[in-house]
Amino acid sequence: MLQGNTARPRAPGLTMAALGPDEVLHALIGAGDATAKAMITAVPGDPADRTVTPPAVWSGFVYDPAVPLKRTPHNLYACASLIRPNGDGGYHRKAENAVPVAVVLDDLGPAGKVDLRRVNDVLKPSAIIETSPRNCQVVLRLKGTPPDDEVRRLYGALKRAELTDPGAADPVRWFRLPGAMNRKASVVQTHGTPWAVRLRQWAPAQTYTVAELATAFGLDL
Repeated sequence: MLQGNTARPRAPGLTMAALGPDEVLHALIGAGDATAKAMITAVPGDPADRTVTPPAVWSGFVYDPAVPLKRTPHNLYACASLIRPNGDGGYHRKAENAVPVAVVLDDLGPAGKVDLRRVNDVLKPSAIIETSPRNCQVVLRLKGTPPDDEVRRLYGALKRAELTDPGAADPVRWFRLPGAMNRKASVVQTHGTPWAVRLRQWAPAQTYTVAELATAFGLDL
């Protein structure tokens, strides 16, 4: 069965600040294999401005491990699931094509909608990514390859428990990669410049079953 993080070897001793988008993608999601692929997308300007960010950008494209991701001044995202091909051989970021690899909680921290302590007090995240000042995404890597419907039920329970942004609770959601920038106009107006997305906590070997996550958060699936 497909395992998500098929990471290529990395130089030992890299500090958290030294980890770039390619290292983080490989450690948290992996590149995939012949049955499913990692997907990424990049947005050069304000991702909330639909006049400069066409909807097609959010479909994403297949990550090519032969072309490592580099640090970039743009917004850079990875999908939380690997994606199986359609019948025509194309890859489309849809729930029915998902091979869930990680659960992503959005909008946590002092400037977010959810108190980060509600996560940190009950378990150790695989990663915490500060996507804008004092606002984070939490990545929880999954053990093995749980059924798609089980992961969807988990997201539904997380949404009902108000542990994530309700508009960002699905297996194929995007999460931001460190080593890139948050160029949302609202962030630039508040912070003065685009925000350098960064790791705040890093434990990619930490994985959970859906049942373990439900128990830790007291969720009824």
